[in-house]
Amino acid sequence: MSRFFSCQVPSMRIGVDVGGTFTDVVLSDESRNLFLVHKLPSTPSADSTIQGLQQVLDLAGLNASQLMSFVAHGSTIATNAVIERRGAEVALLTTRGFRDVLEIRRLGRPAGYLYDLFLGFPPPLVRRALRFEVTERVGYTGSILTPLDKTEVRRIASELKRRGITSVATCYLFSFVNPEHERQTRAILAEELPGVNITLSSDVLPEFREYERTSTTVLHAYLKPLISGYLRTLAERVRSEAGLACPLFILQSNGGLSSPGVIADRPATALLSGPSGGVVASSHLADQIGINDLITVDMGGTSFDVSILREGRVQVSEERGILEHPLRVPMVDIHTIGAGGGSIAWLDEADGLHVGPHSAGSDPGPACYGHGGTEPTVTDANVLLGLLAPESFLGGKMRIHPELAFAACEKLSDRLEMSVLEVAAGIRRVVNNSMAGAIRTMTVKKGHDPREFALLAYGGAGPLHAADLMQELDIPWLLVPEYPGCFSAQGAMVTDVRHDYVQSIVAETDRLSLAEVEATFQVMSSAGRADLERDGISPENWRFERSLELRYKGQSFGLNVPVADRSLGSEILAAAIGVFHDRHEHLYGFKVAGARVELVGTRLSVLGCLPRPTAVGHRDSMPGSSSPGLPRSIYLPGQGKLEAQVYARTGLAPGNTIAGPAIIEQMDTTTVIPPGLVATVHDSGVLIIGRRRWGA
Repeated sequence: MSRFFSCQVPSMRIGVDVGGTFTDVVLSDESRNLFLVHKLPSTPSADSTIQGLQQVLDLAGLNASQLMSFVAHGSTIATNAVIERRGAEVALLTTRGFRDVLEIRRLGRPAGYLYDLFLGFPPPLVRRALRFEVTERVGYTGSILTPLDKTEVRRIASELKRRGITSVATCYLFSFVNPEHERQTRAILAEELPGVNITLSSDVLPEFREYERTSTTVLHAYLKPLISGYLRTLAERVRSEAGLACPLFILQSNGGLSSPGVIADRPATALLSGPSGGVVASSHLADQIGINDLITVDMGGTSFDVSILREGRVQVSEERGILEHPLRVPMVDIHTIGAGGGSIAWLDEADGLHVGPHSAGSDPGPACYGHGGTEPTVTDANVLLGLLAPESFLGGKMRIHPELAFAACEKLSDRLEMSVLEVAAGIRRVVNNSMAGAIRTMTVKKGHDPREFALLAYGGAGPLHAADLMQELDIPWLLVPEYPGCFSAQGAMVTDVRHDYVQSIVAETDRLSLAEVEATFQVMSSAGRADLERDGISPENWRFERSLELRYKGQSFGLNVPVADRSLGSEILAAAIGVFHDRHEHLYGFKVAGARVELVGTRLSVLGCLPRPTAVGHRDSMPGSSSPGLPRSIYLPGQGKLEAQVYARTGLAPGNTIAGPAIIEQMDTTTVIPPGLVATVHDSGVLIIGRRRWGA
């Protein structure tokens, strides 16, 4: 039997997204034109994933013995572990004199806190008592200046054993140039501490910048015991309890998939995977609609995530932080603010109205849920404005209580001397303004004009607010997918396996050894082939994407420039330098022709291409009529009271048009269409909202 799997014959696949409140499960079977979505409450363990798999198979009338391509799983478990500080007790070994790198950090301060005299940072993930200095030194050229003191390492190992440490991170100076001392340390620790997780910076991030490299290595070590245990249990239960023998893939922060075994070795690559699935699904949907430039917005219960697609490509960032802990791994470029359906409205000392970032979460949740919440939230405001109907929330499965929403907002109205309805309108206006600002951060501040994009909204609360954002930013078109509340789970089904590698090489381009750079690419390619083999991807589906990180000499940052996947020659390098000048001008408004350009790193993305379904979600049929139900009285900020026609999303067919003011309801979200806008149902089932009919 081949060690590689093939998903060319079976067309069924399942995507799972485990969020903080709900677990979304999506099943697609193109051979039967079947697409099912299912939601159930999330649990801390893998229970909700297994239950969701079993339930969606039952809903589809399938059994686990039928051929399945794969199951793709996304989760916030790694993110929550860092936020809640539930990772392993980690020890850190550093070069002597660099014990406090995590404490010293960088000089910069977070945006919005420049003048905050009381700004504090979260404590490092490694206590100072568990940060050990080791006598050794490697020079910047890779030469060994001071040999590793192996006796000292053994003494530290004895101390770690006495303390019961289960995970060790090692980060020595210039180990990205010469990893010999880190590898010797690993050998000693493995001998002295059998069964303990050992993470080397030269394996995780062979790249310069000491603080970021140390932080990234520590995050891997911090998560490894928890994530490896979770994935091992998940894989076993998918086989034994759900009865599925197909491959299991895990969604990563870069928007690609990987096998549980690879993720267990590099758990931080899945740290921010939660929002990436929706952006990947957006790229696939954009191909169907024929729109290349998209702003994607995901509004859930606690946060609002913004990303952009340029020329149909997902934008990838090389660094992001979680709770001010830097993480340098490739990830989908997403900007997040605390604005969601559960975001709490509050007044400052001067009675100024604010919304978020604090959230009522899922427990107790918004006041209208009736679970004990008393603070006014965005969801409560939308209920009072008539935009959410108590009888049809979550398809009628969950009853909401307008009187509780009224009582929560009444507390603010007394202080503001406004009506409760005006307070609700103010809450909606304030949160919309915050979200518009987040979109500007990802567009205008990066040299993009939002008027040149379409807006794609998903998440349970996204379509409720997206039309307001579209009008505020003068964006021409708004897209709402068929199942916005389960969109991230759909993304896990339409992406490829992906691994990213980096190696620092610092040299001016006119003095560069092309043979050395090519040799580095070959080493990374070998690592990529090994990982794809572990993932079970057959060689004919492999693809390699190279890039060079370039900068003007003297700069502290670089730009990533793609190059051809063939032996690096002077022509390829010259073309890359030309692209670098142009990109620098586009991003920063200038270029310096003739200036010395410096290479600071080589990067390689290795893809295992999987067959794509033809559509991201479609209904087997479009039952019912496109006629509206009973009209509803709504209140929109700046427009006052209106009579809106109410439609059921399941009753809409391709070609239908709906003029605002209108409300479109479905199980997982509600779409608001203000006056002056018209919605068209695309052949794919996507709602396209604009100032005129789509295609007219």
